[in-house]
Amino acid sequence: MCLSVYVRSGYPRQGWATESPRECDLSREIRCDDGQCVLLRRRCDNIFDCLDGSDERGCGVCTPAEWKCASGECIPDFQRCDDISQCADASDEAGCGKYGL
Repeated sequence: MCLSVYVRSGYPRQGWATESPRECDLSREIRCDDGQCVLLRRRCDNIFDCLDGSDERGCGVCTPAEWKCASGECIPDFQRCDDISQCADASDEAGCGKYGL
């Protein structure tokens, strides 16, 4: 199953990530891993509101810099086809062939 993921642009806007770290209102916001605040309703909406993509982490959506294993977890894209299985099901090494062919 493929999910479309969009990245919001035009920062800052009401309800989107702020440009500088501040105290988040935890009753209505989450803190991104990079320190920005995003509205709770923006979490797991298949749109990367945090510039680092952390608002979609753990939601079944991988960031553009990640590869999704057949078993569902996300790994850094550079770890695919590196002769070391990071996915629980080893799908990151399937179909790679020797020397990436």
